[in-house]
Amino acid sequence: MGKPNAVTGYALKITIPYLLVSFLWIVFSDRFVEGIAVDKVALSTMQTYKGWFFITMSALLVFVISLRYLKELQQAGQILKQSQEVLSETQRVMATLYANLPGFAYRRQLDRDWHMQFVSDGCFDTVGYTPHELVNEVAAPYTDLILDGDRERIGDAIDTAVVDGSTYQVEYRVRHRDGSVRWVWEQGCGVYGERGALLALEGFITDISEKKQLQEQLQASARLEHIGQAASTIIHDLKNQMQVILGNVELLRLQPIPPKSSRHLDVIENQVEVMLSCSREMLDYARGENSLKFTPVDMRALLRLLVDTYGPEFAKHGIDLTLEFREESDVSVMFDLDHDRIARALINLIVNARDALKNGGEIALRAHVGRDKITIEIQDNGPGIPEEIQGRLFDAFVTHGKTGGTGLGLAIVRKIVESHGGSIGYQSALGAGTTFIVVLPRLGMAAPQRLQEVSESVPVAN
Repeated sequence: MGKPNAVTGYALKITIPYLLVSFLWIVFSDRFVEGIAVDKVALSTMQTYKGWFFITMSALLVFVISLRYLKELQQAGQILKQSQEVLSETQRVMATLYANLPGFAYRRQLDRDWHMQFVSDGCFDTVGYTPHELVNEVAAPYTDLILDGDRERIGDAIDTAVVDGSTYQVEYRVRHRDGSVRWVWEQGCGVYGERGALLALEGFITDISEKKQLQEQLQASARLEHIGQAASTIIHDLKNQMQVILGNVELLRLQPIPPKSSRHLDVIENQVEVMLSCSREMLDYARGENSLKFTPVDMRALLRLLVDTYGPEFAKHGIDLTLEFREESDVSVMFDLDHDRIARALINLIVNARDALKNGGEIALRAHVGRDKITIEIQDNGPGIPEEIQGRLFDAFVTHGKTGGTGLGLAIVRKIVESHGGSIGYQSALGAGTTFIVVLPRLGMAAPQRLQEVSESVPVAN
């Protein structure tokens, strides 16, 4: 049997004194009455008076004792009521605090799977799942929301802090329910029992994606400023040397040369122009400039030139570059575009596809000309784009798999395409390759007006 509760305790405090007094009264009163009674009639009469006296005194005794302990019970009830009110108010304050936190509090088990024991309501805004779903792991354990590249790192950091008995602070990326990648900041510590045993981990997690984005923008702005200065110097230093090369190409053209050598000179001249164009493009991007020169461009000829130029070089590395060109009936393949900028964007996409094919492969360049637009696809059968950078692929300084990459290539490509009123996207699957999709409108005479509208919406980097 367990300990008696409060009500039983009070009942015993009343019953035991009553039994004791009753026992003593019966023993001593009977002896007293028998000693003074002269006959049986007197004894019966005195026994009756004794009974009434016992009842009266018992009632008085029960009243006095009950009054005392009922007052204590009433005081205990008031204290309990006050405690319940304090507890209720504390729970209300905590609920309000949890509801207004820019994140969520948690309590979790001591394991690498992050089995949650408690999660506050703020988790829905942070990761898109309700407390019920996270605690009961309806969708998946919380650890499955953490990107693979961060999971082991933060697990080691938390384990180290727990061993040291210190507070841990970590930043990592999680996959939101809507598919987006969010940056979160977490702080927590161990919860210990009476004998120092570690019972659980408690902490707080909040979304810092906007803070991270602002930091990246500030860093990108500073890097763009340095790149702009460097690009300006590079163009200034290379321009004279490139002009010397082009001048010698023109001198060679004045001499009788075989047609094959003439094509080689065309390649040299074209690549020099591409080099200068790359430098100017980087300089324009760093400065936020967006001046385009619209001319009629034969898209079939442009794409064929790219394949003829880069195909032989790619073939040396076991890469097959092919072109598939389709147009609807009675439509022109001529588009009002900036020839050099569009060529630069497509070259960048083709070269990126080549860089993804470490051990050879295939690059398919496909184009479909419609009445209002042209859709160009650059598809490779490489490893695909890593999940952790897919949401930021077109941001400045985001690169992967290139030891000498600047991270500006795709950012510049997007700027060129959007400056023409077009759009760019991609489809990628790990182990199955990537397809970039460029859509360019048939601008025609509306090109200058469209360019002005787009230019006004492009942020300028000082």
